[in-house]
Amino acid sequence: MPDVDLIERIEPYEGGRNCIQYDIFFKGNRPDGWVCVMFSEFKHYITRGRFGLSGNPSLEKMSQFPGFEVFHQAGVNPEDVVADLNQFRPNGVGLTKEEVRKYGRKGIGSFVFEKVLNDATKKGAKIMTTIATSPQMQRFAQKNCFRKVYGSKYYNKTTSLTTPKLL
Repeated sequence: MPDVDLIERIEPYEGGRNCIQYDIFFKGNRPDGWVCVMFSEFKHYITRGRFGLSGNPSLEKMSQFPGFEVFHQAGVNPEDVVADLNQFRPNGVGLTKEEVRKYGRKGIGSFVFEKVLNDATKKGAKIMTTIATSPQMQRFAQKNCFRKVYGSKYYNKTTSLTTPKLL
């Protein structure tokens, strides 16, 4: 694996969520990567903030949103913290197919993901979510014990990288 230097910084984010951005710098002449994880309470995450930050939507209202039942069955409560893996580009942004083949599949994504998941757990996140639209990200999500919720939305309990059990 190339030498990787992770830079982490916390940025306030609109909508009452915090964001941790990881800048990934490589030695040599190659693109830098970055990862962004956003944190919010489940009740704001699942409703996409439609009830406002001071609002406390009832379970009945929350249950109307896609994916609620899967999260609820996995033991996620309205006040639990959700870490949303919003951007995951550890090998660089805007890569050509040739660059993806050249830089990918060398363990960098797994190395960065383990740090991100450990940091999310330390911040109290009970669950991590991501949207996996590309075949590469879908394979990566499944390899790292994420479970499909609906469409391209996946989730992983932050308490385990290797145990595929929900509870």
